[in-house]
Amino acid sequence: MGLFNNIKDALTTDDAERAEAARMPEPTVEPVPQVEPPVVEAPAPVVVEKPETKPAKPKDDEPKLTVDGKFGPRTIAATQRWVGAKVDGVWGVQSKRALQDKLGVKEDGEVGPITIKALQAKIGARVDSMWGPDTVRHLQGYLNKH
Repeated sequence: MGLFNNIKDALTTDDAERAEAARMPEPTVEPVPQVEPPVVEAPAPVVVEKPETKPAKPKDDEPKLTVDGKFGPRTIAATQRWVGAKVDGVWGVQSKRALQDKLGVKEDGEVGPITIKALQAKIGARVDSMWGPDTVRHLQGYLNKH
C-alpha cells in the first residue's frame, strides 16, 4: 500500500501544480512598435558633358613638323594634340576615336575609308581614301598651321 500512496501523492502533486498554473495569468506579449523606414532620396544623376576641345596650336617654342610624309612619333603626338586625345605618341584606339570625333564621323576606333576621306577633305589632300605619304604630308602641313 505504500506504493499506492506514493502514486496518489504524485497525482495529487501534479494536479495541484496544474491548478496553480491555471490560476496564473497568461503572459502578455507587448506589441513591437512599428518603425517607418527612413526615406532616402536617390542622388541626382551625374551629367557628364563632353568638353569641347579646341585644336591645340603648336607652341611658339615647339619645332614645326618636318613635312616628310612619315607618320612617326612627332606627327602622331601633334595629331593627338589637334584631336584632343592623350598625347602619348601611340596611335591607338583612343587616338583614332578622337580623330573620328574631330572629323564628325562614326567613332568606332577603326580608321577606314570614311574616316580617311573626311580627314583628307579637312586637310586639303586629294580625297582617295588611301592613307599614304601624300595624306601624311598634307596632315603635317595642316598641323604646322593649326
